[in-house]
Amino acid sequence: MFRHIMAASDDSPQATRALEVAIELAKQLNTGLYRIVASEQLLSYTAFIDVEMPGGRRMLLDERSAYYRELQKRAMTQVSAAGVDVHGLVTEGAEVQAIIDRIAEYNLDLLVLGRRHHTAITWLWG
Repeated sequence: MFRHIMAASDDSPQATRALEVAIELAKQLNTGLYRIVASEQLLSYTAFIDVEMPGGRRMLLDERSAYYRELQKRAMTQVSAAGVDVHGLVTEGAEVQAIIDRIAEYNLDLLVLGRRHHTAITWLWG
């Protein structure tokens, strides 16, 4: 059935639940799990931060990197504690494209995601 599973997540409750489901699936199917975090690029206007605060953009990049590394570390610990073989991936770029690229690269069979419920205003805005 499924030989290669990927769980893509962030720190939302939905993503946490999706990771739990992916862990259970991996255990039931006796397969490993790829855990991916997609780190989006900084917004273009952050390039101007160095004008007001020299080194500010580097600081933002470092903080973002540390945040995603810690997020990945917590998830990897959770998956390992469940007895599932896990491979962690942290990738940069637009979330959807980064995930799709890794699915193709690693020849994955199943992607487990948490669905976020958006309000009507965010739906209209986005």
